[in-house]
Amino acid sequence: MGKSKKTQPGLLSQFIRLALLSGAVFIFLLMIVIGLLGYIYRDQIKQTFLLELNRRLNAEIYAEDIQIKLFRSFPKASVAFQNTGLVIDSDIHGNDTLLHAASIQLEFNIPDILKRDFTVRQINIAHGYFHPAVFADHSTNWELWEHSPTSDPREIHFDIQRLNIQNLSLRFSHHPDNHLIHTHVERLRLRITAENGNVSIRAGGHMTMNECTISQVIIPGNKPLNMDARIDLFANGNIHINKTHLTWNQHNFIIDGQFSRGEEALRVKSSLSGKDINVHDLLHDLPANWHSILQKYEPKGILNVDATFEGFLGNGHIPQIQSSYLLTRGSFVYPDKNFEIKVREMAGRFTNGRHQHATDSRLYIDRLSGTVDNSTISGTVALKNLEQPYVSFDLNGMVAGNDLVKWQLIEPLSSAGGSVNMHINFAGRVDENMQFARQNLLDASISGYMDFRDFEFTLKKRPELPYHAFNGRTIFNNNYLEIEQLSGAVADSDFLFNGRMVNFLPYVFIPGESLVILASLQSGFINLDHLLRSGEPETGNGFRLPERVNLELDASINHFQFRLFRATQMTGSLRLNNRQLFADRLAFHTMDGRVIMQGVLDNRKDNLIHMYSNANLNQVDIHQLFYQTGNFGQESITKENIYGSVSAELFFSANWDTSLTIDWQSMETIANLTIDNGRLVNYQPMIALSRFIRTDDFTNVSFSTLQNEIHISDRRITIPQMEINSSALNLQLSGEHTFDNEIDYRMQVLLSDLLARQHRERRNPQEQYGDIIDDGLGRTTLFLRLTGTASDPVFRYDHQGVREKIMDDLRQERETFRNIIRSEFRFLSREKSDTTNQDAPGERAKQRERLRKQEEGEFIIEWEEW
Repeated sequence: MGKSKKTQPGLLSQFIRLALLSGAVFIFLLMIVIGLLGYIYRDQIKQTFLLELNRRLNAEIYAEDIQIKLFRSFPKASVAFQNTGLVIDSDIHGNDTLLHAASIQLEFNIPDILKRDFTVRQINIAHGYFHPAVFADHSTNWELWEHSPTSDPREIHFDIQRLNIQNLSLRFSHHPDNHLIHTHVERLRLRITAENGNVSIRAGGHMTMNECTISQVIIPGNKPLNMDARIDLFANGNIHINKTHLTWNQHNFIIDGQFSRGEEALRVKSSLSGKDINVHDLLHDLPANWHSILQKYEPKGILNVDATFEGFLGNGHIPQIQSSYLLTRGSFVYPDKNFEIKVREMAGRFTNGRHQHATDSRLYIDRLSGTVDNSTISGTVALKNLEQPYVSFDLNGMVAGNDLVKWQLIEPLSSAGGSVNMHINFAGRVDENMQFARQNLLDASISGYMDFRDFEFTLKKRPELPYHAFNGRTIFNNNYLEIEQLSGAVADSDFLFNGRMVNFLPYVFIPGESLVILASLQSGFINLDHLLRSGEPETGNGFRLPERVNLELDASINHFQFRLFRATQMTGSLRLNNRQLFADRLAFHTMDGRVIMQGVLDNRKDNLIHMYSNANLNQVDIHQLFYQTGNFGQESITKENIYGSVSAELFFSANWDTSLTIDWQSMETIANLTIDNGRLVNYQPMIALSRFIRTDDFTNVSFSTLQNEIHISDRRITIPQMEINSSALNLQLSGEHTFDNEIDYRMQVLLSDLLARQHRERRNPQEQYGDIIDDGLGRTTLFLRLTGTASDPVFRYDHQGVREKIMDDLRQERETFRNIIRSEFRFLSREKSDTTNQDAPGERAKQRERLRKQEEGEFIIEWEEW
């Protein structure tokens, strides 16, 4: 019993060895049989396949060699065509090679050789090219197969269940619509199932998209494309793509849809879904014309998109597109302005509308939230009609001042701080370049506000001038910009604005547009020196009234300063139009008095400002007036020489340069003035006069009231004759005084006044002044002429003044005489009147003699000229 147990393992191993040996012998014999069958029937098999293919195909087949492969795909055999292809012979398009491959294998079962009834279930194509095409007449070159049966009992059946392609260049051309797809198929496996005329294909593989042009859209090439597809081809010609996964250059998409042939175009009902797409990578895979639009913004982030397509495709038709998208962890960089928008979330939709046209297309951003450096933004955006775009948005945000400088959105800014909170709602049309046209802005709907919170900035052209402490609100109301309690300061000047800007947005965005400002200004202090200081006039940065700005401003300023000029409680209205600034009832306190004026600054010529004004001065301190006006550009009589208060009505006109320096040559003034409680102190012509007439020292001359009308023109002051009653002397004065200190005064002094001075020398008048002779009128007058300069005056006897005086006296005496004659002797006849007139020549001769003596100095006074 034990012995039998020991022999059982030995028998089992012997059986196994016998079975293996038998199997090997069987396989060997089978291989020999198969080899013999292949060898015996090889020529018949080649001939059968070649004849059948020639019979079924409308193309010429060529092959360098045809081989029978029995063991390569065992238990299947195959007919291998080496360096083979199909040539299309067309009367219209000529000869064209549709397919060429280094190897095409048709696989069938080995028993089919014995039955001589072959069923091809797999085709392998390797190393070649395939060039299907749709020509301009819509004919194709790939419909080659004929289904007519053969009468030969050695029939070949085609029940293709697998198609394997390796290293094949696929180039599809669609000439009517200008489509071109060129793909290199590295590996493609198709599993095919047919039932009741319907075919189901499961495809998977790897290829490279070398070139893809759809109409005028060129998609960048040399991008890998992986696919896992399930496609159903129905007997009625419809196609159904089921949940096909495509990975195009690492972008993952899922495609699902149905396609059916219509009378004119392909009917489409499909969907596309993209998950976790890298936007930055996708941008570089888009067509060049799309990429050029977006590349400067360098978009980044993770994109999820879902889209549906429904309608007809081809022959001029485009299906309706409905899509939605979600961008997270995104960003947009604007390299030219050096800032990056970081998007927390951006969700929206797109549709090409019911009519599948650009005019019906719409793009929506339903949710937007993000940050830009220290600033924030959120809101919604809509874009309608891509041919004539209509844009609407509702945005909220906070802009930090220092971000504006970093972004360089406002070029003039050098630095900035604070913040601006805003809410902007806009709806209106733009052009195809997303620019605003005038009428579009006028028709647009705009609302919202901007709140300034401690906003401050400096300008590149004026870095030394700080704009700070801006607080308040501006409100957008269509093309109006309402200003509510906007306060701030420029250097040490402060302001509070309220008002309205009309046509604001067209003025900002459209060259040549005008702006209208209706506003009020309140200020505690305005320092015009700081506001206008801008360098040398030739730099072009001086004072210049703006073009296309119309202004109506009611101003109230507590303190105003410009160079030496000071004013308080200034009120008035300013109006700017066509670079002309009009001031109406500008009233202020200055120099211990009050001034009311109106005038115009005309800046219509570049580098020139023409000013003309009317002013009313009331009790203005004349000493301060000379000080604050720089002595009116002359040095003969300065602030140190004159005191008192002046009231005047004057007209003033002059030219200024852009640094607001007056051109004294152009100044013209007419002043009807009254000086009260005046004093002339150390005025050289008066001191020289006192020496000449040997009377009191005129270093400090006071007078109660002086009235006259002064004319200034061509740097020359013209003083009509006036009477001066002073503490030193009463006299009549007229003449001219230039800004170069040249003087030409005429004075008339009554000798009786000289003799009555309390401090005159106590000696005989004839010894002091020479011979004195009564002039016949009871008064003796001293006529003097003062020439030279104010610092070096020259006195001499005024011959012309004497002549004019006597001639004037004669006229007055003659008129008096005639009046007496007419009143007392109205009854006298004409003859008596003639007799009276005959006496007049003798009287005139006497007067002429008297005049001659006075001109020669014999009648009134003897004196020395010096």
